[in-house]
Amino acid sequence: MIMNLVEVKEFSFAYPECSRKVLDHANLKIEEGTLNVICGRSGCGKSTLLRQLKTVLAPVGKSEGEIFYRGMPLSGIDHRTQSQEIGFVMQNPDNQIVTDKVWHELSFGLESLGYDNATIRLRVAEMASYFGIHQWFYKNVSELSGGQKQILNLAAIMAMHPSLLILDEPTSQLDPIAASDFLGKRAAVGAEQRRVLAPLALGPLHGTPLPIRQQEKVALTVKDVEGRAFVPAGGGCYDACFDNVHITPTISPGRSEAPAHRR
Repeated sequence: MIMNLVEVKEFSFAYPECSRKVLDHANLKIEEGTLNVICGRSGCGKSTLLRQLKTVLAPVGKSEGEIFYRGMPLSGIDHRTQSQEIGFVMQNPDNQIVTDKVWHELSFGLESLGYDNATIRLRVAEMASYFGIHQWFYKNVSELSGGQKQILNLAAIMAMHPSLLILDEPTSQLDPIAASDFLGKRAAVGAEQRRVLAPLALGPLHGTPLPIRQQEKVALTVKDVEGRAFVPAGGGCYDACFDNVHITPTISPGRSEAPAHRR
């Protein structure tokens, strides 16, 4: 029997001073060993939902419902376990980098978790080689391009061997070439390690075609507030195969209900 790694049950969320809910009775199941994508129009609550899956990143507001991780309430999972097992790549790579050197950024998470030097060296070398980072291993982070910084973020998280990897529109601030390179690296990780890449939130309004194929299973189909079925735009396709596509509705026509500074 396949275990649900993540299960969201009747979850609702509203930001402070907002009259309407950003998430309203959301339900979601992520099975272990699957690749999932959450898509939807800009401002529909994708990032808000993703951040709920790691309590340290959850936005301030009023929430109802339950979120489970490996069958246990997420709120009861300690910070160390979440840091090690739940990886999160943010939209803006500069918001996630905390050290000044590439090699130190790769090892920072492992050092924080208290791994021994031998394990740290092995995992850092493994990720540097796998992602091609060895070519700029000793550079200052400030010298890197946006695409290199995002690949560095992904590699640093993968060095901790997470069970759940969440990518929150990681290509939104990258040019097409850098975005393609990043998605290629992400696809390779998924194909080789079969970790849960859940979810890759790529909206069609961000200039990147959504990687959906006709044979892929659509786990959830919803309509927007105007009653129209949401159909992903594009038609482009990457070399990754997703097991589930979760489509979220918009909150209101043309805008997000969340305050601008909290998006």
